[in-house]
Amino acid sequence: MRWLKNWRKKREEESGNAADFLALSRTVGPMIERASQEVFREHRDALLSEPITYIVPAVWGARKEGPLTETQTAIHQDVLPLIQTVVHLVSGEGATPAQEHALSYLVRGLLVSKITYLIVSYQNQMLSRQCRAVSELAAIEPVGRA
Repeated sequence: MRWLKNWRKKREEESGNAADFLALSRTVGPMIERASQEVFREHRDALLSEPITYIVPAVWGARKEGPLTETQTAIHQDVLPLIQTVVHLVSGEGATPAQEHALSYLVRGLLVSKITYLIVSYQNQMLSRQCRAVSELAAIEPVGRA
C-alpha cells in the first residue's frame, strides 16, 4: 500500500505542475496574440507592400545585408519588451543563458508565424473581395444601344 500512497502523491504533484503550465499559457498566449495584432495594425501598409520575409528581420532585430529599415526597427522595438517578458515568465529566475536563448528563439518564431498569418489572411480577404467585385461586373448586361 505504500507504493499506492507514493503514486497518488506523485500524481497530485504532476497535476499541480499542469495547472501552473495552463495558467502560464493563459497569460502568455493572449500577450503574443495581442502583440502580433498590434504590430500588424500599426504597420499594415508597410507589411503588405514588402515581401512576406520582411517581418523576419524586424522581429529578430538583425538583417544579413545592411541595417534595418525604419519600420523594421519600430517593429523590433515593439516586440522586444514582449519577448523579454515572456522569456522571464516562462524561464523564471534559475534559467541558464542557453535556456533563455531557446525560449527567445521559440517566441520570436511564434511572433513571425502569427504576423505572417495575419498578412496572408488580409491579402486573401482583399483578393476575395476583388474577385467578387469582378464577378459582379461580369454579370452586368448592357441595356440599350451605344
